[in-house]
Amino acid sequence: MTAPAYNPNPERETVRLDIIDAGLAITNFVSYRYTESFTTPSDAFSFVIEDAYFDDLTRSAVVPGAKVTLTLEGNAQCTGYIDSVEKSADRGSGVVWTISGRDVLGQAIDCGIDPTTNFNPGFTLDQFLGAVFAPYGWSQPIHFADDNAANRGVITGQKRGTPTSDKGKPLKKFVLHQLKPYPKEGAYAFAARVCQRQGLWIWPSSDGQQLVIGKPDFKQSPYTTLQRLNNGGGTNVLSG
Repeated sequence: MTAPAYNPNPERETVRLDIIDAGLAITNFVSYRYTESFTTPSDAFSFVIEDAYFDDLTRSAVVPGAKVTLTLEGNAQCTGYIDSVEKSADRGSGVVWTISGRDVLGQAIDCGIDPTTNFNPGFTLDQFLGAVFAPYGWSQPIHFADDNAANRGVITGQKRGTPTSDKGKPLKKFVLHQLKPYPKEGAYAFAARVCQRQGLWIWPSSDGQQLVIGKPDFKQSPYTTLQRLNNGGGTNVLSG
């Protein structure tokens, strides 16, 4: 089954930052930035809000450590935590607040792992990952996916047919070696080191519920077309 092309329109896209535990949605902001790179372990985001919209309710909810979800047209793009909230003043822009954070992997990147921890050499890859990432909410085999198709569907809001990408072998089939952390090694860095011996990369699902353990798929079909035309018709690139 072939899904219709996804054609986002920058003029109608709705961006929202949901403060999950507070049940608060931030929709009024001066600007936002979302930075994603496959080879960078954690995606970063920031929102700049005018002081007039940063009321007492917002101020009490938007604090470092608060869990948030960044959505585009109602589809989750990233789930993470606020790292900092900074107030600044400028003669031109007035008083603004900048909310910055990273996706859910940020905590595992910052935190170390006890170098004396012993892992069973008979662990399957999903068991090993569950032991490393249990403090961050991923402890069971269901928390680890070996294919990104479902996650792409959440991000784009599309239901796809049978994936045609190469999924590789299930996580429980991998044989692990050197399951001992280095001194001062971070939890994510340790898990990534073990996975990369198998040619695997770790990234979180957009809703933060799972970690995808897989490889780049260069055979998948594109979801959209980027175009900038002289006549303006069908253009969906604002600048470039």
